[in-house]
Amino acid sequence: MNTTDPLAPSGAQETSDSPDSTLPPRFEISADGKEVTDNKTGRIWRRCPEGMTVTPNGCTGMATGYTWDQAIAMAKHEAMSTGIAWRLPFANELASIVDLNVRNPSINQEAFPMKWPTHAAHFWSIEPAKDNSSFSWGVSFYNGKVDYYQRGDDGRVRLVRTGPNAVPIDATGAVENSPYP
Repeated sequence: MNTTDPLAPSGAQETSDSPDSTLPPRFEISADGKEVTDNKTGRIWRRCPEGMTVTPNGCTGMATGYTWDQAIAMAKHEAMSTGIAWRLPFANELASIVDLNVRNPSINQEAFPMKWPTHAAHFWSIEPAKDNSSFSWGVSFYNGKVDYYQRGDDGRVRLVRTGPNAVPIDATGAVENSPYP
């Protein structure tokens, strides 16, 4: 079976016989390898968690831990300094990239390469918990669980922005009538 090397920028083709090296059609990696467009939802994601760097071999370095307030400040700073509308995702947006067919991590590693212990940590969403101001929602990519976490805990950050073809995502992360699984 011929597949595209998922770590190569879009347009760069390399073949492999491994079934594990396939990038689902719903994901497109940018030419510089730093962003992933999710064709199912229309969201554009940073490929690596904040603190890590994209290389031809995946994401290197360690993902930075942020409290919830630090994560919000970092996202705002990144948007202001780059002029790109980066932000913390909503919990349903994070849930939309969970892949429950795999675990540890529960995310497509070709689109979003992560190394241990990054995926064991939760990733922050912008949403505070409604009943307790000490908590906010996030997703653990260890098992794909959406849950709330103490705002003072060190969570990880995967920035997102809304692309021109964005569609609504329900509370579970699902998209209606999508041609992509």
